[in-house]
Amino acid sequence: MLAKFIIVAVLFLFLPLVVAQDAVPGSVEDTIGTVIGWMIAILLFLIVIACMLWVLYKIYSAFRPGSEEKPDVKEYRKLSAIMFTDMKGYSKEMGRAEEATLKKVWRYEKAIRSIIKEHDGRVVKTIGDAVMGDFDSAVNAVKCAIYLQEFLRKEDIKIRLGVHIGDVIHRGGDIFGDGVNIASRIESVCEPGEVYISEDTYNQVKGKIPARFESLGSRKLKNIEKPPKLYRVT
Repeated sequence: MLAKFIIVAVLFLFLPLVVAQDAVPGSVEDTIGTVIGWMIAILLFLIVIACMLWVLYKIYSAFRPGSEEKPDVKEYRKLSAIMFTDMKGYSKEMGRAEEATLKKVWRYEKAIRSIIKEHDGRVVKTIGDAVMGDFDSAVNAVKCAIYLQEFLRKEDIKIRLGVHIGDVIHRGGDIFGDGVNIASRIESVCEPGEVYISEDTYNQVKGKIPARFESLGSRKLKNIEKPPKLYRVT
């Protein structure tokens, strides 16, 4: 491979010199100038050809079946406090007064996004009127949940709100795993206007926030094999 490279380099450097000596009579300086001119011209020509080939390759790659580039999505596990919210009577209200309900949902989502951000969390996604939030701290998640319910009561908006802390998979900005499912199921059994948390979450926040916790005992949750113990935040 090295020998081939040396041969090409020699030809590239000395072929123009040979041609120039045969074609351009004159001094050595004139010959060298002609050689440099030839070399620059050849180099520019090769660059243009290389660019054209690169563009053609990109076009071919874009239209070739199955050639879609798959992004390198980072996946990792992390202990997260997951919050799920859901607005009471959303479907019924949409059927009765769609435009007014949508305005209410937009107001509710705007408040949630702002309050979650204020408590160092992030909105993972929204599905209809449901919102999923992610926090690095269980304390911040429960503080956010309490403040959120207090704020929405003033707006006459009632939501169900569940919080669970667990080891979950983070991938492409989304979150997956059993911890996510449990948080969602806790929200589904929560009473409108209330905050329900799992026992794991309770163990992380007790004594750290100015709130009372009422034990609700173990609650059977859909598709959750072991019923977790739940607490109502009051």
